[in-house]
Amino acid sequence: GDGVGASQLTLSEMKAIVDEAHRADRKVAAHAHGTEGIRDAVLAGVNSIEHGSILDARIVAAMKARGTFLVPTLTVGEYVDQAGKSGMLSPSSAQKAAFVAPKMRASFQMAHKAGVPIALGTDAGVFEHGKNAREFEL
Repeated sequence: GDGVGASQLTLSEMKAIVDEAHRADRKVAAHAHGTEGIRDAVLAGVNSIEHGSILDARIVAAMKARGTFLVPTLTVGEYVDQAGKSGMLSPSSAQKAAFVAPKMRASFQMAHKAGVPIALGTDAGVFEHGKNAREFEL
């Protein structure tokens, strides 16, 4: 029931996490759907954004400039959208899926066109294992 764009950490919290991880020579991935959380994660210096469902041109430019990877997880967006349409989700989850799915596709296209580095990831576990090759197709 949480909002698609609800941030769970502040920019200063993310910056502290990223700084400590990078000090230990570790990479940092941020699970982020909403514009505000994605923006803050990129500004904090994360190495990749998992999902990146609702990007805008400013975030895409920042990702490109910083070399921040996008892991778009289009398969999970497609799966959840179809599950919502077939009645497998609660009405509120189905509504959220219908709202996010087209934004995920548009965000991926914008990032790809701008030259943001893209990595494969599927958020596997939401759908059956063994179907992750669908991500390459999408």
